[in-house]
Amino acid sequence: SKSIEHFPSRPVFGTRKNHGWHFITYTEFGALVSAMRGGLAKLGIGRGERVAVISDNRVEWAVGSFGTLSSGAVYVPMYQAQKDSDFRYILRDSGATLVLCANREIAARIEKLRPELPELKHIIAFDTPEWEALLEQGRAQPVPPAPIDDRELAFLIYTSGTTGDPKGVELTHLN
Repeated sequence: SKSIEHFPSRPVFGTRKNHGWHFITYTEFGALVSAMRGGLAKLGIGRGERVAVISDNRVEWAVGSFGTLSSGAVYVPMYQAQKDSDFRYILRDSGATLVLCANREIAARIEKLRPELPELKHIIAFDTPEWEALLEQGRAQPVPPAPIDDRELAFLIYTSGTTGDPKGVELTHLN
């Protein structure tokens, strides 16, 4: 919020489009994060819950991250190039209740794994109406950022698992 106050109209993220770059400002990004936080609340996701993401770098990844962290929930990032067996293990081990996916293809892969993921309640791909609906619900019912203690868990980042199953590295807000 300090960055939004200090640099409201300064560009923060750029996305390559067909004919050049499209930039969003700190104010626009803040509005997306607020919408995400409200959408998470509408889904019943709050403090301590796990929100996974399977996506390469993009604005939606950052929106999901900041929305999750400002809800008091924990973000669990994965790469698009990982195997389904990695996705299954990490989603199960982390206890993720929501997974955000870069596209419909990845969401379909996760849907096939769903019977093995008892904690998973929601799968939302960035390129679907469900993503827009999540943000719209958050805009309709905004919630303030949760108070955060620096020692609270912020991220679970899983190792490559070269010596067995991936290991979840715990990063706090202070990290």
